[in-house]
Amino acid sequence: RLTAEFAGPVVQLTTWETNRLPTVCVKSCNTFDAVWVPTEWNRRALADSGVTKPIKVFPHPHGPAKYDVPKGYDEDQDAKYSFYWIGAWSERKNPLGALRAYFHAFCGWKTGAPLTPYPNVRLVMKTGGTSGVEADIVALMRAMWPDEQSKPPADIAALRAAYPEVVLINDNTWGREQVDALHLHSNCLVALSRAEGWNLPLYEALLWGNQAIYADFGGHEWVPDCAIAHPMRCVSTPCHADPQSQLYNGSQLWAEPDLGEAARRMRKLAADRPIKRDVRAKF
Repeated sequence: RLTAEFAGPVVQLTTWETNRLPTVCVKSCNTFDAVWVPTEWNRRALADSGVTKPIKVFPHPHGPAKYDVPKGYDEDQDAKYSFYWIGAWSERKNPLGALRAYFHAFCGWKTGAPLTPYPNVRLVMKTGGTSGVEADIVALMRAMWPDEQSKPPADIAALRAAYPEVVLINDNTWGREQVDALHLHSNCLVALSRAEGWNLPLYEALLWGNQAIYADFGGHEWVPDCAIAHPMRCVSTPCHADPQSQLYNGSQLWAEPDLGEAARRMRKLAADRPIKRDVRAKF
């Protein structure tokens, strides 16, 4: 329909996360005159899946934004080192993987003694109005209970007290100002997705000069080699069902990031507390 309405060529700007596109997406791409994608990973995935139209790697568009830390901003004003995660609460975005790494890094793994989680860290998790998120977090806390001599308490407040701080923001009304404030007042983004076509939160975190722990797989190939970017090795694995999307199946590949490596890097960053670094010249 679009080609009938416009006299010139019609280009599709798209991205994809796994190594192959679903058939319905291939058919859609082939109705355009050309397809533009942000990374070589995307280009290979489209070509290998049967997209026959010209595919061009084109930098991902992004609206104007300021990434300047305000003059006089004191990063040490908060005693807690703040990790953060941004995304849909889905299997692909892997929020529970980020939580598992965080809990492993900072829980008080003491047998027969009072549990004393690391006091000077927090993990802020920003997602968008999804039901069941709180229950997922509590279930993970029970499953990872760090004291082998006792059972997890039934009281949720007592359960949470044994773990390092988690701040959940389950709100789909946030605008640019709130997202920028989260980047500014945080220290390290945790982006342990199983698959990404680009990952805008990671892109913005690095532009803000924050540390970033990310899965070294797929569309993340654009991340520059710089002191604040920390790639985690991954193992490719067949996709499994994701309640957030019907487009993933076992014929496709995504990745399982090394959560133990991520936990070790979290501990080091929380101990060293490196300052924000301007790496915009790397982009």
